[in-house]
Amino acid sequence: MPATTVLTSLREPSLTILVILELLLFFVVGPLAAMGVPASRLAVFLLMLLILAVSVIVVSRDRIAAAVIALAAAASILVTVMRPVPPTPLTLSLEIIGNMVAMIVLTWIVGKAVLGSGRVTMHRIRGAVAIYLQIGMTFALGYNLISILVPEAFTPLVPAGLLGRQRLFYFSFVTLTSTGFGDIVPVHPIAQSVANVEAIIGQLFPATLLARLVTLELEARRH
Repeated sequence: MPATTVLTSLREPSLTILVILELLLFFVVGPLAAMGVPASRLAVFLLMLLILAVSVIVVSRDRIAAAVIALAAAASILVTVMRPVPPTPLTLSLEIIGNMVAMIVLTWIVGKAVLGSGRVTMHRIRGAVAIYLQIGMTFALGYNLISILVPEAFTPLVPAGLLGRQRLFYFSFVTLTSTGFGDIVPVHPIAQSVANVEAIIGQLFPATLLARLVTLELEARRH
């Protein structure tokens, strides 16, 4: 069987695999790494490699997107491996920007796969969950970048390292879901503006997604 045929057959199931890997990384292994649990950082690295591999399968139809994701992720990993100890704001910023580029491209391509024409399958619905997680992660990376450039952008001050990243990841999903516990507050105008944008997206995305999926299913049944 040609490689292109194999990739095509794996594209939709890979959406399910992607959301499972992201759930494990974001809500299980990531917090363990922030707590300093032994071997958890290695688990984070391995999960990121698996997510990268699955992402390339998801975007395999678009070679440019696959190349962008691979290059951005590779650059981020390279910066992580080669960065000085302790890391400088520049190396941390470059690492975060690389991750953001890869995540934005992946979200765009997964969105095309989920919201494109054709029958709505469980794989595509799970892919929509992956998009939601990726939106939250992209904003979390953005908050991390803001906190590096403007340390007093959040109150209380966000600690450095994995613990700080985990706190801003938590803040991102609290904002995306409009839960609003108030234990972390953006006080810098840029941080407040980004949080407002995320809150708006968090309200509009589920309604827009539901309407689109219903439309696609009705169109598929007519044909």
